[in-house]
Amino acid sequence: MQLLVLGHLLMGAMSIIVLMICWTPAPQLRPVLAPMFCATLFNILGQLGSMQAIKYAEPSRVSPLLTVKIVIPALLATLIGQPVGLAANQSMTGWQWLAVLLCIIGGLSINQSGGRMRRRALVAILFSATVFAFADWSIGLTVAGFLRMPQMTVLRASLLTEGCLYLFLAGLAILLLPLLGSRRGRDWRDASPFAITWFISMICLFFAFGQVGMVLGTILQSTRGFMTMLIGVVLVYLGLEHIEPRQPRAVVLRRLAAGILMFLAISLYILAGQQHPLAR
Repeated sequence: MQLLVLGHLLMGAMSIIVLMICWTPAPQLRPVLAPMFCATLFNILGQLGSMQAIKYAEPSRVSPLLTVKIVIPALLATLIGQPVGLAANQSMTGWQWLAVLLCIIGGLSINQSGGRMRRRALVAILFSATVFAFADWSIGLTVAGFLRMPQMTVLRASLLTEGCLYLFLAGLAILLLPLLGSRRGRDWRDASPFAITWFISMICLFFAFGQVGMVLGTILQSTRGFMTMLIGVVLVYLGLEHIEPRQPRAVVLRRLAAGILMFLAISLYILAGQQHPLAR
């Protein structure tokens, strides 16, 4: 909890810098307040869930399982169309649903190659995956709302969404500062890598949503499970087994195969999108 509070306060400071850069001309916030409020709420709940998950399971298994969140944007895209990106207002094809299924199978396969996971971890993962999916959809609606304004590009809309969202989150973190804050410089220093990497990654994610849509953006994001697995191998090699326990070579190879399956899912989704430039 202290990491979340300190990290979001640091991200709030970065948000102020981002907003100072891209605020002019000033956008109208009223059309995006509702989805931004939903994104803020779901983001907080998702972070709480993911933090609980990594208390009871290693990160290289938690991250791939978050892939299941793709089911929700895929269903919403089928029912009402995606709000932003090249696939905006287009429904999902059968081949794209197959790509979603392959992506989920890849994520679950990475998890299965490592023994039984504790029930607390599974519940926390399912909870965080669900609320993160709705947070992502709310973020897409916010980016789409900004894009309808004059003199707006996808990059600027993404930066405005990021800046406003994490400034709101920092405001909530301030309320918890008396209980969960710290006056130790070491605690703030230790929270900095989390805050910096998360903030930069969210800018990239929001931009991806604005460019390629919610479903493909989520599929691309799911490759972090494969990347986390590779990082886990490096951590074991460095002797940091208190973070990531050592796994047999067969387990590592099975996880590698699952990562390749997820790559195939990305390729299939892109090629199946008839309106996508890469499909032409």
